[in-house]
Order: sequence, then C-alpha cells, then structure tokens
Amino acid sequence: MAAIIANSTALKAVVSSSAAMSAVAASQTAMAAVASSQTAMAAIFRSSTAMTAVQNNASAWAIFSNASSAVMGKTVA
Repeated sequence: MAAIIANSTALKAVVSSSAAMSAVAASQTAMAAVASSQTAMAAIFRSSTAMTAVQNNASAWAIFSNASSAVMGKTVA
C-alpha cells in the first residue's frame, strides 16, 4: 500500500475504482496505511467512489474516522 500511496497515478487509479477500494477497505493493513497517510486520506476524502467503499465497510470506516487529528487536519484543509 505504501508504494501505491507514494505514486499519485496509482493512488488516483485505486480511489477511482470501486473494486480496488473495496479490496482496500476489506484489509485492515491497507486501511492502517491509509489512515497514517495525509495523501491517502485526502485522496479518499475527495473521491465519492472511495468514500462509499470505506463507509460500506464498518471496520474500514472505524479506521478512517479515527485517524489522528494531525492527519485529518491536513486531509480536509
């Protein structure tokens, strides 16, 4: 997941794909990587496809919504 987050083209492709985002949302490891990355959190926050996939998975939503204030502050800025 770190390699995808580091590559803006790959990250955009993932957050734009409901299948890819469903796979990310289903993985606690992937969601933990997302929640620790301002870049990944911002990409998900700005994508309705990605947000829907995260919201449809209770575990993923819990991880996403409990991200640190340092990450979230820059995510929504």
